[in-house]
Amino acid sequence: MCLKMHAINWRPRIHGDDILKLQGADPVELRRRSPRASSAADWAAEAGVDLVTAGVLSRRLRIQERRHEKIWFKDRSSLRGRFVATHLARAEDVVVAVCSIGGTLEARVSEAAYSDPAFALALEQYGILAVGSLADHVAELITDCATAEGLNVSDRLSPGMIGWTLESGQEQVFRQLDGCGDAVVLTESGYMQPRMSVSFLIGLGQGLMAGNGTGCDNCSIRMRCSYRSYYE
Repeated sequence: MCLKMHAINWRPRIHGDDILKLQGADPVELRRRSPRASSAADWAAEAGVDLVTAGVLSRRLRIQERRHEKIWFKDRSSLRGRFVATHLARAEDVVVAVCSIGGTLEARVSEAAYSDPAFALALEQYGILAVGSLADHVAELITDCATAEGLNVSDRLSPGMIGWTLESGQEQVFRQLDGCGDAVVLTESGYMQPRMSVSFLIGLGQGLMAGNGTGCDNCSIRMRCSYRSYYE
């Protein structure tokens, strides 16, 4: 399955210290102990900006009915499963979105992997931060629109969270965003290509109240994720 994207006016604001922090280190201490790692992080922060092409595909759907852990929309498409049915129980609308920073940065990481592994690692982490920042930006835009309409928003829900398997969730997201192109491709195993892509749902409704937890709380790999300390 594949999706077309539209460009968005957004640029990442990521610094070398952000990359060092994502590595699980104190930036000040790491800069003192490892000038090479700090130089790679600074270089990645500078080079990464020109390697990012932000794209977003989103769709807003009006809920018509709920039945047997399944949400039906007015166009007769649906989302299924206890996870989405529970978290979107009070939603009136659902926004489905896929965000990507494109494949250029990913290709540059592959090129540098053998010649300069420290830079490749830093650039990979720059991409992780960049696509996360893009998803945050899009979620903020959705929230602003909902607020202007007097609506609240749910937590951001992504395939792979506990109770919503990656394969099932991604297939449902891509089915809602029916397009054709080669910007983002869904593999049979449920992964997106380019890898620096994020998909999610956000519910909108007057009766919604967003939870206080982070995305980490519902993530299926939260206990072994090396990046969790950065986001908490």
